[in-house]
Amino acid sequence: MSWIIRPARIEDLGDLLGLTYQLSKKTKEDEQITKDTFERSLTAILEDKTNLLVVYESENKVVGTATLLLQLNLSHGARPYGHIENVVTDSAYRGKGVGKALITYLLDEARKRNCYKVILDCSKANIPFYEKCGLAPTGEVEMRINL
Repeated sequence: MSWIIRPARIEDLGDLLGLTYQLSKKTKEDEQITKDTFERSLTAILEDKTNLLVVYESENKVVGTATLLLQLNLSHGARPYGHIENVVTDSAYRGKGVGKALITYLLDEARKRNCYKVILDCSKANIPFYEKCGLAPTGEVEMRINL
């Protein structure tokens, strides 16, 4: 099986939306958004130097995606930190190493970009997967407000 991890491109929009809806179900709000709005949003993400959106492509098909957000910082010697978000593998490809390959790729990118740490939020059910990727629970609590 030939595969590659690469930066996302605008022509990946349909595949990215399909994967995103496997991660979190499509909402009524999503259904009201036009393709043009999604294209503008993806273009902004792709042009943002602090946002690395990648895809895992297998046999010319996008089957996974993940994002590394770089948070610029004044502490820790002004080194940034990374935040991994929206890790999703197509349901037909789960258990085949796609997610781990995406995490490994983003961790390598964070090192190249001089990040002092990488964090992510996940459900308790996903902790064993992320531990296999080398991450560890910190005991910290995520705080949130939905707007």
